[in-house]
Amino acid sequence: MTAEENYAMLLKELAATLKIDLKPEEDGTVPLEIDGSMPLYLQFAPRRETVILTCEIASLPQDTPAKIFRILLGAQLFDQGTGGGKFALDNATGTLVFTYEQLLDGLPFPAFQEILENYVRCCEHWRKTVQEQAGGGNAGTAGNAANTGNDAFIPGKNGFIRG
Repeated sequence: MTAEENYAMLLKELAATLKIDLKPEEDGTVPLEIDGSMPLYLQFAPRRETVILTCEIASLPQDTPAKIFRILLGAQLFDQGTGGGKFALDNATGTLVFTYEQLLDGLPFPAFQEILENYVRCCEHWRKTVQEQAGGGNAGTAGNAANTGNDAFIPGKNGFIRG
């Protein structure tokens, strides 16, 4: 089975499991809304034979405190707080996004489902952390960029594993 065929099969099984219709947009991105408040996007990357998961974490104004960026960058160091995911900032909109890329080669649906569930938990964690830091809450984490006050997310055989 090719990576593209595997991706199509995974989407079909996900749609059946969630009892929803998953339709790609014109650019091939598949939107998936979690709990009505967290848009998640899946996209097949044919050259790398991967699926890329993307989620908007927060809108960051120009005057965002440096401590937030220190926490995000510290968590990304050696994947100690991101499970292999990466943060990026859309400078045009100020949107902080979190992405994760997963190789599709032989990926079975149960492993894909676990990766998605852990990715969503990681996104929820970072949304909460950024919100707390922007509002001044949980100030004790600012001194240690890797410490976000919750369990770390570490990479595992099939993607994210909650540690």
